[in-house]
Amino acid sequence: MQRILNDYNIIRGKVPTQDEFWDVVAITTADEEQCKAYRKQVAWKLKRKELPVVSFHVFADPPGPKIGNGGSTFHALKQLYRLYGANETSRKRVLLIHAGGQSKRLPSATVIGKIFTALPLGDPMFHMLDVKLAIYMPFIRKMRPGVFLTCADDIEVYTLDSDADWSFTNLGFTALAHPATLEFGTKHGVYVLPTDKLDFETATFVSDCLEVLQKPTKSLMEQKGAVCCRKNGEKFTYTDSAFYFDADVSKELLEFADRQGSVSCEIDAYGDFLQALGHRATPNYINNTVNVSDVNSNLIETRMKVYDLLNGTPLHLVVLNYSRFYHLGSMEEYLFHMCQDDQFSRSMGFKRFVFSKIQSRNLLPDSSRETENEGSGIEKRAGYHQQCAYEPPDNASIQGCIMHSLLTESSLIQPSSVVEYSHFDFPIQIDGRCIISHCTYAQADGAQLPSEHSLHVYPGTFLHTVPVNVDGQSWYATVMFHVEDDLKASANTLKEAEGLKYFGQKLSDVIDRYKGIDIVRDGHRAERRFERAFEVTTPKYSLWAAKLFPLLKSRSQSFQVALDCLQTVLKQRDFAPIPCMYVSMADVAELRDLDLMLDERNELHEKLKAIV
Repeated sequence: MQRILNDYNIIRGKVPTQDEFWDVVAITTADEEQCKAYRKQVAWKLKRKELPVVSFHVFADPPGPKIGNGGSTFHALKQLYRLYGANETSRKRVLLIHAGGQSKRLPSATVIGKIFTALPLGDPMFHMLDVKLAIYMPFIRKMRPGVFLTCADDIEVYTLDSDADWSFTNLGFTALAHPATLEFGTKHGVYVLPTDKLDFETATFVSDCLEVLQKPTKSLMEQKGAVCCRKNGEKFTYTDSAFYFDADVSKELLEFADRQGSVSCEIDAYGDFLQALGHRATPNYINNTVNVSDVNSNLIETRMKVYDLLNGTPLHLVVLNYSRFYHLGSMEEYLFHMCQDDQFSRSMGFKRFVFSKIQSRNLLPDSSRETENEGSGIEKRAGYHQQCAYEPPDNASIQGCIMHSLLTESSLIQPSSVVEYSHFDFPIQIDGRCIISHCTYAQADGAQLPSEHSLHVYPGTFLHTVPVNVDGQSWYATVMFHVEDDLKASANTLKEAEGLKYFGQKLSDVIDRYKGIDIVRDGHRAERRFERAFEVTTPKYSLWAAKLFPLLKSRSQSFQVALDCLQTVLKQRDFAPIPCMYVSMADVAELRDLDLMLDERNELHEKLKAIV
């Protein structure tokens, strides 16, 4: 994989040759706001020469009901045909990346988008977008014009047999298949292969497909013949990831979308496209809506129409025997793969310290600050001044996965934690299994020397500072969760919501210890109470919707107050912050000031570049 990633790194900022890279890259988003955010970030990466110079497009799902990544595929095809025309589109190899959604299980990706999740490799530093652009490059030279479809929060690591007769030139669909445990198969799509086509020794082989199962039970896998057995008796199955369809299928899908008009229900590109394929495919899955998050009256009829359209279309599999599928969609998955999964890190060439610096500083007494001359270069507002910056040795106290950050020596960061896009002018102690994202405690932002000479983040804490815009004014919220918190768990009533778990405690108990002033709803001062933690119109009560996070005027103040809140939660003591508004993660996602957030990241980028 490292060779593939290096090949990609070479063509960043350049115009690739015809068989070297995709003709068009299309990214889908959930709404227009997310679309604007993605377009701006793509433009920044192109300006910095971080992407190959090809056509990039970002398409927002149309307003209305949730349409799933299948509906997004229909919409993206419409937009591509509108831009290029039928003839030109049919001659292009398109990478289609579905990247919509709120990323509730990894909130640091909610504002920026999961396709722009930072990864610890590359120069300039890679984002998930770079990896998705890179890892499928070896397939391009063996691919006819068509669409290669993938999602934004997974990575496939594989070894190819360069001499094998594999390709993406068959008619219809061609999908990647990966060996996986039966338990893994219960949460993914599973392929049933003809037994006479199985080859466990070859790195890569092509097979047709009898049937596609979606999140089947182990017993159903056995019944359908999806379970394979190695010589040592180990059972496994072949699971899905990305897939390709040719230009003729693209045309059929587009014509269907034109006949259908706008899609008004949740169609899944995996569950609804692929399950219609295979020699033994039947429409029995049509009425099974257990994996559909938003069921409406049009769903069953539309799924049946998609089945009728695609059934009988050939499906071939490029089986990658020496491959693994990695999902980075949750806080726990992200931490494990960034910090603890040595096999994954070696395959990808991950580093522990990427585009970051450690500041060496001396502590000066107040009297020294007052007597320094104007031209001395010493900042007078705080007790530290910078001497130099360096990267940490292997045995340094600063471990973990550090990306795009400026830290201070004497900090203590455990190996199982991630720090990204953060700036600390004072020592910080970050315990194990923490995610610190876009956080700041800096002199230029008004930060003062902490009373105990260091900041402390306790184990398992997620902290993420986001600028928001409220009535034309800029504020900051530092959202705080435990990495094991279930942000999707919900309750139907306020009484049930009292039992939601926050840092392992009842949510109502935590909020009762917040003795601050809440003016978020009606502008009147009132003591903070549990019932005021949710909007009156909230249809479902959840941690995502709970107004737990104070709004403050600076990043540093927001971070400091978040640490005070953390002490309140973990040490179960009352907390009396200054009067302020409280917002939920849902509010933050809606009120986010993306332009300011990107400007702040760019400011830190330039500061890091300027440090020798």
